[in-house]
Amino acid sequence: MEHADGVSPAWPIDYRTLEPYYERAERSTTCTAQHGADPTEAPRGPFPYEPIPHAPEIAELVERLRQQG
Repeated sequence: MEHADGVSPAWPIDYRTLEPYYERAERSTTCTAQHGADPTEAPRGPFPYEPIPHAPEIAELVERLRQQG
């Protein structure tokens, strides 16, 4: 992978190899998240639990950031 600081070697395994372990950890730790909210997220299925709402202060910050693009 090429980036601003040079070339980084590829990992010897890919996300598909790790996905079952991520899914298991997400279920056992009751990970809450919204699928597709992170533009860098690897192709995957939905998270096991729905996201919890933001606190009012964070919801306001999120909305202000969305307005800025």
